[in-house]
Amino acid sequence: MNNILTLSKLKKERAGCCPHCGEIVFKTQPTGWSKSVQGKYIFSIGGDTIGGVWQKLTDEQKTPNAFYYDFNVGCCRFCFESFFAVGFYFINHNDESGYDIERTDIGSYLLLNEEMGEPDNYIISQSVYADIPSNWVMSVFKTPYGNMYKHTIGLIDSERLNEDGDILLRLFDSLKLIQAESNKD
Repeated sequence: MNNILTLSKLKKERAGCCPHCGEIVFKTQPTGWSKSVQGKYIFSIGGDTIGGVWQKLTDEQKTPNAFYYDFNVGCCRFCFESFFAVGFYFINHNDESGYDIERTDIGSYLLLNEEMGEPDNYIISQSVYADIPSNWVMSVFKTPYGNMYKHTIGLIDSERLNEDGDILLRLFDSLKLIQAESNKD
């Protein structure tokens, strides 16, 4: 399968900007967690899982099953408009939990409930879909189960976000193909 996504190592600071006014919402360095312009680690004010995705996946797409997806909402501190980001977390690992992966030990890593070192950051690019951002940050964390790939797709204005998982479903196979080596020991 050809991948519609390309990967490159983040070499310098990257700014994530509000899709409405263009002001900087968060910054990402080549290594480490993305931080809001106020220096906080979280740029969102809430989020939730994306319903209906699991049922739309083929059996082949459900394996390996160590993945989790969500969407987050934030509010620009300059124009006060809402923005969204789609999150996709993947470890190339399979177990017997099926849909309930988040209730397992590996799920604790997918939900960021376990301590992990600073991630290495990459830029993922795509040019196939006009309604999906052309690039976003993928962070690579080391876990006992292998590398975890955390994609933050966005920031997206609310008119372009489809909460039934359309963005995620169109990218799903390609997201699972993207793999990189973390430089962390």
